[in-house]
Amino acid sequence: MSDEFIRTEVRIFSMDMENVLREHDGKGGWKKNTLQSLSRMMQKEVDELEAEIDVFRSLARKRVDVPEVRDAIRREAIDVANFAMMIYCNAAINPKAGKGE
Repeated sequence: MSDEFIRTEVRIFSMDMENVLREHDGKGGWKKNTLQSLSRMMQKEVDELEAEIDVFRSLARKRVDVPEVRDAIRREAIDVANFAMMIYCNAAINPKAGKGE
């Protein structure tokens, strides 16, 4: 698949994912994490995303737009996506990823 066939939204989203991953480069990576531990961390991010969406919904009912809340939603969505990517990669290429679960 050529870059010309990658949707603009997917390209932007993946670039944001990479930027967040680079912010955490000093943490040592995810390749040695178990699928279960990555899943738990992703669930924490899902909970944070849902909390931000609840704030957004509450403000929307009052017809208040707070760009910082929309930014927080986007950031949490990136965090969820990064953990999903880590699970995807570890399940595909790391035969030890499931050990100890």
